[in-house]
Amino acid sequence: MVHIYLPQKIHQQLEAYEQRTGKTHADVVLDAVESTYATLLVPGEEPPLPPGALFARTSAEHARRLDGDLVLVGVRLLQSHLTQIDELVSASTATSRSAYIVAALRAHLERIACQEDA
Repeated sequence: MVHIYLPQKIHQQLEAYEQRTGKTHADVVLDAVESTYATLLVPGEEPPLPPGALFARTSAEHARRLDGDLVLVGVRLLQSHLTQIDELVSASTATSRSAYIVAALRAHLERIACQEDA
């Protein structure tokens, strides 16, 4: 299990999205990484795979800075998923795995909110 400190606003968005969709923390984190990793790469880097092709999934897998209070969230991910995320972190501008996942979740949940409002 990996523990990530999420800004409270992102945690609230995550919880609301999971209630609407029935998805788990792991599902949403992997969806977020897959849908945003190309935008988090170091400038000039080429994405190794198209969005949606990073993680093999089975049907059984279901900063106190400007973001305000942080909430600790546990996410159960396969070691292979963590290894893939760590490789993406290395090719990104993120300073850590947690920072990368927070950036991916922020972008992913904001995009979903815009689509649902449309």
